Amino acid sequence: MVKGIKLLQGVFLAGLLVSPLVFWPWAAVAYEIPRVWFINRWIEILLILTVITYQKDLFKKILSSLNSITLLIIIFLAVGCIASLFGADLPKSLIGNYYRGDGLITYLHLAVFSIVVSLIWQDIDKKLIYQCMALGSSLISIITLVMSFLVINFDMLFLPHWENRAVGATFGNPNFLAGYLSITLPFIFYRIKTAGKLQRLWWILALILQYLAIVATNSYGGLVTGLLFLNGWFLIGKKRGVQTFILLSFASLFLITVAIFQQNKLSGFVPEGRERIFRKILLGVKKRPILGYGFANSDYAFEADEWPIKLQHDVYVDKAHAMLLDVLATTGVIGLTVYLLLIFKITENLIKSYSGTDEQEKLIQKVLLLVFILYLVHSQTNIISIQEELFFWLIAGISSTSL
Repeated sequence: MVKGIKLLQGVFLAGLLVSPLVFWPWAAVAYEIPRVWFINRWIEILLILTVITYQKDLFKKILSSLNSITLLIIIFLAVGCIASLFGADLPKSLIGNYYRGDGLITYLHLAVFSIVVSLIWQDIDKKLIYQCMALGSSLISIITLVMSFLVINFDMLFLPHWENRAVGATFGNPNFLAGYLSITLPFIFYRIKTAGKLQRLWWILALILQYLAIVATNSYGGLVTGLLFLNGWFLIGKKRGVQTFILLSFASLFLITVAIFQQNKLSGFVPEGRERIFRKILLGVKKRPILGYGFANSDYAFEADEWPIKLQHDVYVDKAHAMLLDVLATTGVIGLTVYLLLIFKITENLIKSYSGTDEQEKLIQKVLLLVFILYLVHSQTNIISIQEELFFWLIAGISSTSL
């Protein structure tokens, strides 16, 4: 069993390290779809190895892992299935959007991943996992800065970049990249706190490089999330620091929303502006409020009503650009309620785990709490990659063991 756990841990670490680097330039959609394919296969291998490793105690482990978080994950998936069955486009709900592969099949894999994590988390080396995540994000930061240097200084425009020469590195989309880099910052701080003197200097440099990489994406959501992290790191640990950080996070989201709407007003009518996206999707939700349009069908919510005028050739919007709004559009009020309950329980468990452990364990729990809150903030500011969403399901599985 010990060998099985070591193999399981090795595959787990390899997936976390390799998945941010995955893209396939010869594919029709070179970046997100190959990563979704890789993560789904990785999860399948993890599931098989988990069954083989714990075959004698598997049933007992599954029973012990059944708790409110696991049940909420199962309920959310069930609601998603029902919403998709009676939704606008069942085939698309199954396989997902052409550009993202974000359908039921992928969500089933993510839910399985969360449950697998809850089964194996107590038996694997947490410090090694944190080191692996810090190493992975540092590697992506270096790649990003090299690409940015080549695009800006040598006009190598064949490298993935957007307007203002913002780079997407192995993520293609700069916003996807900024989300991943900003929510993995706590792992870099963890290495700064735990590494020896010589290694600490490297990790301080890695932190600076990661912030520079976020700047290279030109993503306001990533920059705000990165700044919010610095506040969170120093707040958590102080008296009522967690509560203050959560309030600060909500305040940041409110200010970001106000800034977006003000920018839209100053820019005039922009078909793909956030105000129009949010309003049109909410108007669409009014037509199917209970169960929404089904997984991966936010575009149907966007197209269900017109605002402020009907356009002859409208833009295509396949995501709500805010995770909670996307959940509302695809699974309705019922799905959003379950999703919010899941968020509440995960946050509650993380706070309990942080407040009741020794100093070393508190540091580990502090990183998880920060990553989760940063994810909640950034995922409301833009569309996100599956690589970022993976952290939600990872922490859901971890927090379900902290009861």
